Amino acid sequence: MEIQVLSALQGLVGLQLTFVKSAVDMRSFKFGDSKSEDDAQIPAYSLHVLCPWRIQNDEQILTGRSDYYKQAKQNSNTAWKPGDVWGNLQNERLAIMLGSDDRDQATIFSSRSDLVVESVAADAVGGCTIKLSGGFHLLLFPDSSEGEAWRLISREPRSHFVMEAGESYRLS
Repeated sequence: MEIQVLSALQGLVGLQLTFVKSAVDMRSFKFGDSKSEDDAQIPAYSLHVLCPWRIQNDEQILTGRSDYYKQAKQNSNTAWKPGDVWGNLQNERLAIMLGSDDRDQATIFSSRSDLVVESVAADAVGGCTIKLSGGFHLLLFPDSSEGEAWRLISREPRSHFVMEAGESYRLS
């Protein structure tokens, strides 16, 4: 398993984290330059994460999956409830990390050029660590015996590497 995961993720090395998106509680991390296709910006790689994840530095957790269900510190909306796409702590913390002012957007663009993938590591059950410059680490840790944990979509060649319940497969 580790070899397949490392092989899939190796294409990220040297690429910049350019933006992040959310679709409900699925977080997508976008890497590399984007090309326009059918009125959409398609990055070189898109990592769609459904399992628990976190971004940390050497001293602390900066944000993670559970922060999606917490109200942002700057969100004063009394009608906000856990699971609302807008005004969550995850978006707020990602916006700070990426140097963006768009804390309440489904897409948060990075204004930083120093968030580049330096290396990748994998474990035997489909978890991985993506080491970014600046001392940041993106960790994915599948926690279920069923269902999709994450997938990496490549623009060229167009393919999907899917990590599902301790098994992986590639779709073209």
